Amino acid sequence: MLVFGVIITAVFLKRLRGEPVPTTGPALVSVAYIALGAWALMHSNYDPFFFIDIIPGVLLALASTGR
Repeated sequence: MLVFGVIITAVFLKRLRGEPVPTTGPALVSVAYIALGAWALMHSNYDPFFFIDIIPGVLLALASTGR
């Protein structure tokens, strides 16, 4: 998770500076977070604790697709 955070921070800092960088990496990380959260949610009899993975994944997906 720390490595994902460092990569994502580096990508979005470059975007803030105006550099054209692809957001494919952060988009893949967001898919992984959403998939892990959904899997954990289903296998835990829908314990709401696992939204802790889904919510950051959705927010990262929104940030990856924004201009």
